[in-house]
Amino acid sequence: MNIRTLEFKNKSDGWEIQKMSFQQLNLLVGASGVGKTQILQAIHTLKRFADGESFSGIQWNIEFTTKDGDEYRWEGEFEDNKFLLEYYNRDVNRPSSRILNEKIEKDKTIIAERTQEGITFNSLPTIKLPSEISLINMLKEEELIKPLYEHIQKIVLPDEILDYNMKAKRGIIAFDDIVDYNIASFDAVQSSSMSNQFKLYITYHIFNDVFQTIKQRFCEIFPEIEDIKIDRIKDHELNTPREFQDKVFIHIKHHNVEQWIPSVSMSSGMFRTFQLLYEIYLCADGSIILIDEFENSLGINCIRDITDEILSTDRNIQCIITSHHPFIINNIEFQYWKLLTRNGGKIKAHDITEYLSGKSHHENFMQLIQLEEYKTGLEEYQTGLEEVL
Repeated sequence: MNIRTLEFKNKSDGWEIQKMSFQQLNLLVGASGVGKTQILQAIHTLKRFADGESFSGIQWNIEFTTKDGDEYRWEGEFEDNKFLLEYYNRDVNRPSSRILNEKIEKDKTIIAERTQEGITFNSLPTIKLPSEISLINMLKEEELIKPLYEHIQKIVLPDEILDYNMKAKRGIIAFDDIVDYNIASFDAVQSSSMSNQFKLYITYHIFNDVFQTIKQRFCEIFPEIEDIKIDRIKDHELNTPREFQDKVFIHIKHHNVEQWIPSVSMSSGMFRTFQLLYEIYLCADGSIILIDEFENSLGINCIRDITDEILSTDRNIQCIITSHHPFIINNIEFQYWKLLTRNGGKIKAHDITEYLSGKSHHENFMQLIQLEEYKTGLEEYQTGLEEVL
């Protein structure tokens, strides 16, 4: 799935994302506080709507296409009961909010709609359905809606990656009979709902040629690494806590060093680089990978190589990345930049190609960092944008 456009408004919190468009790779740039992270969170909130959650005061309109070329539009609005949106705490005890209106279109034809009068699906009225749960969630087993639901499940939020990062450092549950799994192909592994840490474990044991590709790419980034394996921590190597004894860990081996280093002892930058690499290789086709503050925990050499990996992959993956690191911005082609500004609670994304006039990538980069909009994030400088150029 590729997101084409997004509009998102939070009436309870008093902010909104004005209509913005996306391409295959998107680098959101701008001053701190202009809304880069909020855009990623808004996209992930739509996934939570599809999972049956409700939030006060949210109004949304999103358009996207699937790998089969189908075009979908999903819009709706929750009542505003003044309960602030909490992105990360799913256990918070909050009241449910009713959905006031909702519409799902496929190829510009309405396939499901909720109004004050009731709900229709495929042009026919339905039985009474819960008012606080999205139509996508309630109708996800229907042939017309199921592909839409499955594609929305492929949205991956940075905090989910970081949470997975921590879990993976604590080991992967081992299945000694993994070779007996009836897995037809590597494509089946990628498209499965398994966690990526388990996908990695299966790939290591069954599709080792793919694992070797990931390993080779990692070793190119870190030439001091000789080998990678997935194995238990041997008792004779380290005193293994009881909770880790039944788990396997990613291990790396340095050149001319006999000892294998398990993931619990790897540097955060090295581990996150490996994690981002196999995220790209193992995620489902059509995934939308959201990466907040791309530079976190990565060294300069890692940033360049991971960026190149994202740009060079031929997989159907959409990436939406935020960064304020000059090295990252300068190493991603300017046509992928989206400059964000903020006017009060209104977040606006500018197509930067409309404003840059440099004859080289470096000239465009220098123009960008001199813009008052880039330095302050204030939209009122928009009137003077062309004067800078």
